[in-house]
Amino acid sequence: MFLMGLMSFGLLAYIGTGEISQKYPGFEFNKVTAQTSSIQSSIESYLSTGLPLAQYVGFETLVAPILKSDPVIGGMTVIDAKGVAVFRATQPDLEVDNEDDFWVLETGVQSDLKKSFTHVVVPLRSRFGFDGKLTIHVRNKYIVEQIHSAVKSLPYAALLGSLVLGAVGFFNLAPRRISKMRMDQFIFMVLYLFISGIAIYELGNLYSSGVYKKAQSLVDGLTERISIIYDLDLSLDDVEGLDRTFESFRRQNPDLETVALIVDGVAVNHNSPAVIGKSFVPDMNAFGASQIVDDHPGLDVKVYVSIPYRVVFLTVARSAKTFVVLLVASGFMAGLFFQLGGALRRLRNARETLATDGRSAVDAIRPVLFMGFLIENLAVSFLPQLMQKSVIASGLPSSLASLMFMAYFIAFAGALVPAGVYAGKRGPKPLILAGAIVTAISTLLMASYDHYQMIVLARMIAGVGQGLLFIGSQSYILAYAAADKRTQSAGIIVYTFNGGMLSGMVIGGLLVSHVGSSGVFWIGAAIAVSIGLYTWLLISDSPVPPEKERSREMARARLGAPTKAVAKGSILEVFGSVGFMWTTLLVGIPAKAILTGVVIFAMPLVLAAQNLAQEDIGQIIMFYALGVLLSSHFVSRYADRVGRIKQILFIGLVLSGAGLCVIGLIGWSAVSELALGPFALTLILLLGTLVVGVGHGCINAPVVTHIAATDVARRLGDAPVTAFYRFIERVGHIAGPLVVGQLFFISRQSPLVIGWLGIATLVCAIIFIVRRAPD
Repeated sequence: MFLMGLMSFGLLAYIGTGEISQKYPGFEFNKVTAQTSSIQSSIESYLSTGLPLAQYVGFETLVAPILKSDPVIGGMTVIDAKGVAVFRATQPDLEVDNEDDFWVLETGVQSDLKKSFTHVVVPLRSRFGFDGKLTIHVRNKYIVEQIHSAVKSLPYAALLGSLVLGAVGFFNLAPRRISKMRMDQFIFMVLYLFISGIAIYELGNLYSSGVYKKAQSLVDGLTERISIIYDLDLSLDDVEGLDRTFESFRRQNPDLETVALIVDGVAVNHNSPAVIGKSFVPDMNAFGASQIVDDHPGLDVKVYVSIPYRVVFLTVARSAKTFVVLLVASGFMAGLFFQLGGALRRLRNARETLATDGRSAVDAIRPVLFMGFLIENLAVSFLPQLMQKSVIASGLPSSLASLMFMAYFIAFAGALVPAGVYAGKRGPKPLILAGAIVTAISTLLMASYDHYQMIVLARMIAGVGQGLLFIGSQSYILAYAAADKRTQSAGIIVYTFNGGMLSGMVIGGLLVSHVGSSGVFWIGAAIAVSIGLYTWLLISDSPVPPEKERSREMARARLGAPTKAVAKGSILEVFGSVGFMWTTLLVGIPAKAILTGVVIFAMPLVLAAQNLAQEDIGQIIMFYALGVLLSSHFVSRYADRVGRIKQILFIGLVLSGAGLCVIGLIGWSAVSELALGPFALTLILLLGTLVVGVGHGCINAPVVTHIAATDVARRLGDAPVTAFYRFIERVGHIAGPLVVGQLFFISRQSPLVIGWLGIATLVCAIIFIVRRAPD
């Protein structure tokens, strides 16, 4: 329990720190840019007269008040069009000439806070065009100190939460009427929300402070412009175009809600014409800042600007959304380990072992299957883009990126049958250990190399590793599954697969922006090693429980090994079974092709084309796994209780096709002409992805039961036939990226391709349900 808390709460603290470290510097850079807008305006007004920049007078006098009031600004330098520094004003004993000690900020690029300075560059233009630049030397040390002050409590909160969770597990504090697992889950949720609350509170405080400072800087800059009128002994009535100045200032600073000039409490200039000439009332829902322009007796002239609270709210809400989806990912992971804790308690109380208690054995192996799937999905949000860059860098057509996906699934499929035979003879534990080692090797290769050929090799090795982990864990689960809960047993695998997929997408999508793609792969390697250690220490060597109703021959059949009743080569009879082949061709293969070709390969590319962040890409694709989890939990039980598997599979195909059609809408010209905003497009993508997931939740587990009920399964036995089906459906895994990759190449990555695939899926559904041939 303590280790589970340390993983979940530690990840939360790390992501929270990363969120603050990424977003807060932008506030400071925007603030100093706004604060120096008056200097930029003054110099550009001078340049508009046609005089040379070197003859500008009063730079140090203009800069001195800003340097005195804002500790984040270390100095400013004016550089002419030839690159010569003509003016410089800095804090005492400040050296900014060492190029190794500063970072020049570029649009859309994260600043390197390890440098001493970030140089924020503001262009200076005359009526003849570019005439120089104003460079603001921002002290990174000050920004880092602010960040550390905001996040210093998060590690301690994570450690304290882990200790509390461990104490709850150790002392078994659950009341008699509440199960221990429910108590664990409740305490975990409370602690997670508490630590999240601390992170959100610190974020809000830091962002609010940054926005208020920005408002104050903006009002100072505007005041500087207006005060020139009174410095020349003029009045407001003597000046024309003041309203245009205010409007231009607001356009340059789109975050502003209000820009107003107030004389004796009356708004004489305001961005809202209805307010002009009336008594001025400050905004109640905004960060407001005012500055006196002229304080002559009998005259009260002020400038007022405000930035709405929603600027901070939206930024904090985005971070809060990150914590919510991270809670979902951590919740699935924690739930598995809570079940493991319950299994260990049951074994301790009953003085049994995993080899004699089927339920505890399943609970013990599920974390292995979950973490294996999590490793593979850590890179979902950025792997297609990474592959495309690697292919293009090698001078090859971008369409070959899909071959990398094919390499993985070919190796995955190739490992299934030999692994199933080995599991039947020697047990699954050696397979799981080998799978963990091979997976670790593949992720280490991905972390260390970015060349096309090496990535293909790493993906093939990853396919073998995942195949071994999958068959080993599946064999272990099915060996203990009750005979009357066949669909639910398959549902456990489906649920664990999609839980690992969901958690991997979310965690990988969040981590990549903080540790980079290589860092994500290093983390995957560490998890793979942990899987090996866990299996070696906890999983029993023999998965066959000595239960009266289950003989060793039945266990061998469940493990996928050939039984004595099956002759060599008889498995080829499946190709003559109409029910088997039609189910495989119309349901199984299309479902897997949609998963690999659309969800894993095409969706990240489509979402990246919509200029979504990598963390958002992972969170949108997460809704696929969420849909599978929501539907498979109920569908598996319904299928075992009621039957009607064929109708359930039909519904799954219809929902899958409909979801793909919804996603394809964003590439339809009629929808594009509506000029939908980012929110509406994101909502369409979320809805389509969720519907596809719900549809696959109606397919993944019931299709195995449907195959087991075919005529060929009744003759040869359900275990070898379903194992062979698992092998054949991998054709969809392989074909999906290949087909979609080529269609994307031809259509120039048009989302309409996904819509046409949805229509093809609906056609498969109709053919499947109207077929009257016997199974």
